Amino acid sequence: MTTLRASGREYTWTNGHTYRTIDWGLVNARWMMTMALHELFIMDPECSDHSPLSLYLAQDEDTRPRPFKFLNHVAGHEKFPKIIEEMWSKRRGRCRMADIWRNLKHIKKAMKHLNATEFGAVEERINSCRHQLAMAQEDMRAPGQPMEKIEAEKQIKLQLEKWLNVEESIMRQKSKVQWLKLGDATTTFFHANLKQSYGVLQPVSEEEVVDALKRINDLKAPRCDGFNALFFKKAWPMIGEDIIEVVQEFFQTGVIYKAINCTTVTLIPKIPNPDRITQYRPIS
Repeated sequence: MTTLRASGREYTWTNGHTYRTIDWGLVNARWMMTMALHELFIMDPECSDHSPLSLYLAQDEDTRPRPFKFLNHVAGHEKFPKIIEEMWSKRRGRCRMADIWRNLKHIKKAMKHLNATEFGAVEERINSCRHQLAMAQEDMRAPGQPMEKIEAEKQIKLQLEKWLNVEESIMRQKSKVQWLKLGDATTTFFHANLKQSYGVLQPVSEEEVVDALKRINDLKAPRCDGFNALFFKKAWPMIGEDIIEVVQEFFQTGVIYKAINCTTVTLIPKIPNPDRITQYRPIS
C-alpha cells in the first residue's frame, strides 16, 4: 500500500492543544496505474476535531450538450409569471396542440435565460455571502454595535439563506428524479382515462385534468421537453385554460400532436456486454 500525497492542512486531527496526522489516503499499485491524476486534499475541520479528506481525480470534460430541465427555484422569481404570460400569447395557428408545443419552446428559451442571468454561479454566490458574513461578524465581536452594521449583517444572512435554498432545491431535484418508478405520469393518466372514456363515454372534465396535475409530485421526473409538474402548477393561471382545452380535445378526437406524443426510452442491459436488442430491458 502507498500513501497518497496530501495538500492543504498539515494535520488531520486536533483537540486544540495537540496536532496530529492520523488520517491517510492509502492505495495500491494497481489503483495508481489505473487512475490518472489524483491528489488528496486535507479540508478545514469546521465543527469537528477531524479534517475531512477529499480526493480529486482527473476526469475528461463532458462537452456534450445537456438537455433542458426546468429548475423549480426559477418559478419563485418575480419575473416568472410575466414571462409565461408573454410567451404564451404568441401567434396562434390552426392546431391548438401545435400552438402549445411552440409556446413551450419559447418558454424553454426564456427559462434558460432567466436561470442563467438571475441564478447563475450559485456556489460562487454562496461563498461570497459566507465571506461577507465572516468579515461582518469579525468586525462586530465587541458589544454595542451600531444599527447600520446589525442591519448589514441581517441582509447578508438573508442573501446567504436565499442562495442556500436555491442550491438545496437544485440538489433535491437531481437526487429525486425517479425514472424507473415514475415512468411518464401524464401518459399514465391519459391511459387510465382513455379506458374510462371509451368504457362509459363520459367527457373529461376540467376538474379531472386539474386533479390529475395536482396528484403528480413536484420532484417527479420531467417530460422529454424538460418541463415537470411544478412548472405547469405555477404557470396554471396563465396556461391552464388552453391545457384543459387540448386535453379535452384529445379525448374527444383521439388525435394527439406528434411532437407532444414522445417519450424517452432507456435500454438497461440484462447481461454484461449485450450485442442484441433482446438482451436489453426497456424502461420508458
